Amino acid sequence: MALKLMLVGTASDVGKSFLVTALCRACSNRGLKVKPFKSQNMANNSYISYEGHELGRAQAEQAFAARALPSSRMNPILLKPSSDTGSELIVRGKSLGLHSAQTYQKMKKDLLGVVLESFSELEKDADIVIVEGAGSAAEINLREDDIVNMGLAEAIDAPVILVADIDRGGVFASLYGTYMLLAQEERKRVIGYVINKFRGDKNLLEPGLRMLEDLIGIPCLGVLPYQDIFLDAEDSLSFSSRSKYQGKLTQNIASYNEDIFDLAILHLEHIANVSDFDNFERYQNIAIRYVKNPEDISGKNAPNMVLIPGTKASVYDMDVLQKSRMAQALENYAHKGGHIFGICGGFQMLGTRLLDPCGVEGVVKEAEGLKIFDFETEFISPRTMCRTDARYITNMPKALASLNSIEISGYEIHYGVSRPITKESQAQSFINPFQTYSTSPKREDSLLAAMSKDGKIFASYLHGIFDNDKVIEACFSYAKPGFVPQTYDDAQESLEAFKEDNYEKLAHLIEEYIDVESLLDKVKSYSKEA
Repeated sequence: MALKLMLVGTASDVGKSFLVTALCRACSNRGLKVKPFKSQNMANNSYISYEGHELGRAQAEQAFAARALPSSRMNPILLKPSSDTGSELIVRGKSLGLHSAQTYQKMKKDLLGVVLESFSELEKDADIVIVEGAGSAAEINLREDDIVNMGLAEAIDAPVILVADIDRGGVFASLYGTYMLLAQEERKRVIGYVINKFRGDKNLLEPGLRMLEDLIGIPCLGVLPYQDIFLDAEDSLSFSSRSKYQGKLTQNIASYNEDIFDLAILHLEHIANVSDFDNFERYQNIAIRYVKNPEDISGKNAPNMVLIPGTKASVYDMDVLQKSRMAQALENYAHKGGHIFGICGGFQMLGTRLLDPCGVEGVVKEAEGLKIFDFETEFISPRTMCRTDARYITNMPKALASLNSIEISGYEIHYGVSRPITKESQAQSFINPFQTYSTSPKREDSLLAAMSKDGKIFASYLHGIFDNDKVIEACFSYAKPGFVPQTYDDAQESLEAFKEDNYEKLAHLIEEYIDVESLLDKVKSYSKEA
């Protein structure tokens, strides 16, 4: 039977995902077969496994760190927020539709069986399963029927590490308060705590560590320094603070010189799959700003390119763009020769209309698109979820000739099906920039992508399109003539190598500040006693 170790937090965003990812690589480096697990995740940042199932992006990243293939068993329940009180429920990689928070609470007892079945399947093929909790372990209002924190630890009989974030302040109070709010039996599972995101002189922290151990009787397993090691954002809602390099480039657009590329990304309310921007992190002269207002892309603030990202609620967010006048600003930007790149929901918005008469995606049933391309998008079930390979056509516009026949790989995850109004209007409005093949679903007359004949406006359902450096180099150099994208010295030769390097940095970090061998001995001892 596999070893089990669970990390729970004193709050959200304390670094649980960071530590699980680090432990996955550190244990894998020891020759152990490691599997990550998070029973319930709430995020619009997701990934499509090679079986065509959906799971949280953080669990996919942890799988890669563990040198394992991502699987929906690693994240059997994924909640994708579509409003303040409701989410789409994904169970074992498949959508069960929209549910209110109250409805979901009533379903949790039945979903425990799905969680435990998924865990059992992982456990059979692992030496150790490293489990991540969600939010705070002391959410006593949700303790009944808990399937993600101490309730799960009890169900799988796992030892627990408490994780706290010192950067936000009040770390001793949060650790003490969380521990004391646990039931007596739950406290017996806690084998230690870790303090994350520390800045400063650790000697000043030592007295507090000793006093806390006297108070609660559990040891500090390590104090990790604040580190800028890039990882995918678990939750799209926190994407704006995730950048390794953000802040090195000024937000004063007027001061940008000819070597800096000004990329404006629409800050949509339900922005999703922000991992589409990951590869930009490797480039030192691409300046990203997230924009909400029409004036952010108009006049002297006009960027070199506007990127319209994916969204969990395309119709709703398009309606917001219309009401905020951002839609008009985008149309003006396009008519003045601006470069626009749309991904998934951003692709849908570039059409004439978005229609959701059955409320598949949310409460807004219809919205006018930007009318740049002559196609409509209708939201229907089931959702398209697949890995997709594509090849650029051989006769790309001259400015994009370097993309001729280039192959790219990515994934699709969307409800919308986009179809041209007529073949004649399609011929006048846009061209299809891709040749798709084997792994794509049968599309018949539905679209994967569209491109203006001059190549300035490009959009596709394909997530991961910017993972290919050649796409960045071609599109950005076209949008700003003379611009040459430059990677950081430590950015490695590809996004894949960049991420692999970061997994190793994580493993080195955790080995330096936590005695991993001693920790594994504690886990083994707990397992024997259990």
